[in-house]
Amino acid sequence: MRLRVTLVLVTVLTSGAVVAQERFKAADVIGQPFDVQKILRGPPRIPLRNEGDHIKNVNEVLDLVAEDLAAQKLSGIDVSRLRYVFLHSIPPHMRASTRSALPFWVNSMSRSDEVVPPQPVPNTEEMVYRLNIDDYEWTPEAWEKVSGQDPYLRAPVVQGQAITFIKQNIGNGVVRADWFIYHASDPSLTRTKADDAPYYVLTYARTKFTSQHQVRDTRGNTTNKAVVEIRPPRNGQEFRDVWGVSLKDALDFRSDRGAVVNEGDSGKMTGTPVAFNARLLRYVNGKIGYYWQTFDNQASVGDRDYAENTQNFEGEANEYIVQGLNHLQFYFLSDGQGSRVEFADPRIVRDTTDNLHRPLRNGVSCAICHVVGINPFRSYVRQTTEDGVENHHTEQESLRRFNRFHLSNVDKIVQRNQEDYAEAVERCNGLTPQENAFQFHSFRTGYAKPLDKAQICRELACTVDELDASLSVGVKRRLNHLLITDTPVPRTTWESGLYAESALLLMEYRKGLAEKKNKAATAKVAGRST
Repeated sequence: MRLRVTLVLVTVLTSGAVVAQERFKAADVIGQPFDVQKILRGPPRIPLRNEGDHIKNVNEVLDLVAEDLAAQKLSGIDVSRLRYVFLHSIPPHMRASTRSALPFWVNSMSRSDEVVPPQPVPNTEEMVYRLNIDDYEWTPEAWEKVSGQDPYLRAPVVQGQAITFIKQNIGNGVVRADWFIYHASDPSLTRTKADDAPYYVLTYARTKFTSQHQVRDTRGNTTNKAVVEIRPPRNGQEFRDVWGVSLKDALDFRSDRGAVVNEGDSGKMTGTPVAFNARLLRYVNGKIGYYWQTFDNQASVGDRDYAENTQNFEGEANEYIVQGLNHLQFYFLSDGQGSRVEFADPRIVRDTTDNLHRPLRNGVSCAICHVVGINPFRSYVRQTTEDGVENHHTEQESLRRFNRFHLSNVDKIVQRNQEDYAEAVERCNGLTPQENAFQFHSFRTGYAKPLDKAQICRELACTVDELDASLSVGVKRRLNHLLITDTPVPRTTWESGLYAESALLLMEYRKGLAEKKNKAATAKVAGRST
């Protein structure tokens, strides 16, 4: 483990992700208020490594992967568990943030008790990374389900002996790093059924649920049959079961703690107001680690006014955060019935860290907002008690539970949770939590930007002249507008068909040029012979 961490620190430092001077220190925020927006704006200077583009196109990437795969095979390693991601299409100014986001999010989907950063493939200048799916408790089936959603590495855009060799050994074992991290951190982007979101597919690759189904035989008789499914949790109770959290045990052993954060106070200690109204927080110590759940509503009225009904564990929107075996955090959102949702009701909560003002989404919104793991908060009930407001209870046991839940020193619990998280993040990429949040946010913002001509040329591995000539015969309005005015193409549109369209037009253009050259050469030879 020590060796792994040392290697990662060297990798990140050479990539320019860590600044030797003016670094954010983890101690500056652990147990203290902080400003998330200031952190996401980043430290004053982040030097970039001066690196070129020695890998010209995706087929060169595949050649390098095939070479490494062959070398690993010769050394006796079971290559069937190896997978690769690459940075070839990423502009130099985004590579530092991508290199730090990669180990952070890969391990944020890992059920292992170790933090294992992907390893750079030798002689690729950290442009290609190798990982072993067993290190993260993923399965080949889960990886195939995710890589099958990749819109970039598809025939006939990729072809040749290298991709054939790769597919024979590891299937669709290569994906673009930027596409992979971006989509794996935001389940709301998945356009098929939500269970197929990469975040869920990989995190719960070995999670089994058993349900009873009625089966009818040939005579028309029905019997119950147990059906085992590998899938993610679909409600709050299943989420707790998967992560070893028992609310009953917490009540029986009187171990749950919490607080009410009053409306207007949400985000005052972090600069990121999330809830519009009063929210209730509940902490439980599970079998693996800490578990926090928030309860939010459209209005603080009646039994949903947590300032008065201080232990009503019901809400119209819920966020769940649990600590994994590797001490990173895993997230879940649900509605008022406890059913999983990929984004929360924007009338109740919002994501103030998102540049596009999208609703609060599972995974990405939680990870960026929770810079240090569990954010600090101000307990409204404790504050009012200290101000002299009496707590009225008719039963002694009710008063004891109230005091235990609301007046205990939860600040110490939060601080210990933050320390665990900071250590885990550092094992991922050598960064402090603040630096990690800044780099992760920078990566996602950069990838989501619309593509101008320069970025499209980078992703297609062509010159501007080639782009103009090849796309000019196409009929897509956005591509023609790009040629005329350099109006950027939205990333989602690019992924959903324009990349494939552009790549095929470029292939046909180059094929036509080659045919013309061959004809010219043939005619020249024929002329000489006569």
